[in-house]
Amino acid sequence: MAMGKEGFTEEKVKIFISYSRKDIKAAEKIEQKLRENGFEVWRDVRDMDPGVNWSRESAKSLASRDIMVLLWSKNAATSRTVRHEWLTARALKKGIIPCFLEPLENLSEDLKLPYALEHINGISFSDFKTGIDTLITTLSNPESIDRTYDYTKLPTHAFIPFRPNPNFVGRHTELLELYLSVIGELSVVAINQVVSVFGLGGIGKTQLAVEFAYRFAFAFPDGVLWINAARDWKAEFAGAARKLGLTVEDPTSPDADNRLLHKLQGCISEHNSMLVVMDNVADPLTLDEEVIPGFKPATLGCSLTFTSRSQALPVNAKALEVQVLSDDAAFELLTKGNPPTSEEEVSAKRICATLGNLPLAVELAGAYLHEKRGTITYAVYLQNLEARRLQILEERREGKPAVHEPSILATFESQYELLEDENAQHVFKLAGQFLEAEMIPVARLGLLAGIQDHPETLDTPLDDAFNFLVRLSLAEQLQNNQLRLHPLVREFAESLILEEKRVAFLNHAAVNLHNAYNDVLRLEREYLLRGVDSVIDDIQVAIEWCKSGTHYVEDLTRLQRVLDRERHNLRIDTHAAIPTQLDTLFLQQLHYRAHNMGLDSLADKFFAALNTKEMPVFKMCAMEHFEDPAWIRTFKGHSSPVDAVCMSRDDRYALSGSWDKTLILWDVKSGKILRRLHVEASVLCLSLAGTTVAFGDEAGLVQFFELIG
Repeated sequence: MAMGKEGFTEEKVKIFISYSRKDIKAAEKIEQKLRENGFEVWRDVRDMDPGVNWSRESAKSLASRDIMVLLWSKNAATSRTVRHEWLTARALKKGIIPCFLEPLENLSEDLKLPYALEHINGISFSDFKTGIDTLITTLSNPESIDRTYDYTKLPTHAFIPFRPNPNFVGRHTELLELYLSVIGELSVVAINQVVSVFGLGGIGKTQLAVEFAYRFAFAFPDGVLWINAARDWKAEFAGAARKLGLTVEDPTSPDADNRLLHKLQGCISEHNSMLVVMDNVADPLTLDEEVIPGFKPATLGCSLTFTSRSQALPVNAKALEVQVLSDDAAFELLTKGNPPTSEEEVSAKRICATLGNLPLAVELAGAYLHEKRGTITYAVYLQNLEARRLQILEERREGKPAVHEPSILATFESQYELLEDENAQHVFKLAGQFLEAEMIPVARLGLLAGIQDHPETLDTPLDDAFNFLVRLSLAEQLQNNQLRLHPLVREFAESLILEEKRVAFLNHAAVNLHNAYNDVLRLEREYLLRGVDSVIDDIQVAIEWCKSGTHYVEDLTRLQRVLDRERHNLRIDTHAAIPTQLDTLFLQQLHYRAHNMGLDSLADKFFAALNTKEMPVFKMCAMEHFEDPAWIRTFKGHSSPVDAVCMSRDDRYALSGSWDKTLILWDVKSGKILRRLHVEASVLCLSLAGTTVAFGDEAGLVQFFELIG
């Protein structure tokens, strides 16, 4: 404690000095002056025990300080330890005061304050006395020191689908521990750790990973990649490669994803200051398995963090268990933006305790109370929560199946009751029918719900429903106009449709999408906005959900076949110039393909839409032959004629041989290339028996290979 100007005692401001060892004389001089003026100062050389882990000890000391005094110079700009310290201070929302030990004009652009700190005004120490006086004056009024940081300011190659959660509270210890686990010891070069973030459902694993990725993004200057591990890993990693700007020749070919993964692996090996986050890993042991030959997530060579409910660990991985919030953090989360009166504080704390300080449930309760502020008090909410909890317990004693813990279920139910908007209710129920952790395009939900926005008339029922769900914390807003339901919320949303009514519910949604895409101009609009792959995925969902009405499935299947056959022509490479008159190209290609496949009514429908464009178009009138209806898709991967093809016994794989001196193993269902083998001469014939490949080539040789894996 120290005496203030009026004679009363006040807390000392605790200061952390960050500096390069090459600037130790300046650091010692500044430390001495600050101590003489009553400040409590921490500096690594004098306050750290010999032999401790430097990065961990300094970080924990920094966490207990109020303000960082950052001594900036050419030496500091190139110091890994200084970088570690300012990154930690920024992530923990500590005040940072840059002190420039040399004139700014003497620093080149790459040696000035980092991009993440450039908004902070510093103090010049060109004249020491003026600089130290200004620093002491600033530290004497710590409330004036800005502690706000724009965490959405990211390195160039950081791609995080979630947005920062404004309600994130009480996890600074876990954030710091996760960072220290990921970076390892700073004294060891090129440490790339694998770290598990595990815990119960609703405990906040994904939110912790999201906040970590945002707050510590600048610790990974080569990029931050987010992988939704609940989906196909190969497709997710290929998508990440495209976001990095990696390309391959013929990006629409079936083996493009395989080649992209190898390019991504090469990129990471050259730029290993990268973080990969894999969210919702069901079985962590699969991280040690190959996604494609030679590509294992656990051995990519960069830092990897994954979230999981499982405690299992891949080889050499570390683990961080996420616990429930502390009492204070839970109270802060519940009451954020809606502070209780002193009389209501007891009720607010009891709400948190009833919900077990589980972040998801507490956030939902807080959103409810914020929405109903002025009409529902904390005491009334607690009374309703406890009453419904007892009622649920009684229902379960009578044999009603249990989905969630009673208090959590009561919270979900009260939240859903706030959804007075029928569109929001419908969208929420539909989202609950998707797979766990699915990132769902809002447009797809609108198609399934039969809801369409008309921004030109300010009629936006779909957008309104989406925003309502987000405001009540029932849905998470993602980038690219997608939403995600927390797994526990998704289970609740799914349970709102009784099992005996589920088939009819799904069927009705499928019919809505069928009717929307029966309008060719609506189909075209969705393609232009979202791309051919998203449209095909929309149709696939409807086909899977349509349980009755054969003609609906037939219509959707025909449309999907046409789109699938033209996918390679219609797919747009986002890194290439977009073709002009893309809408006309889309309809023209579909008209041609439908006619080629003998689907005259569909071809005529596309042609009729083309006529509305007032552009020159081609109309197919006659052909020498029509495409065989049994033709499913074309496999594109060889660069020369193909002389030999055979199938595996279970019809899952096809093997082809070509004059281009390659053998390609195909996945028949997806048309994707699983493996490519370069040989010495053109392949003339081949066979596949189990895992053994035999082929004859133009050099007169018969060769045998074994397919492994």
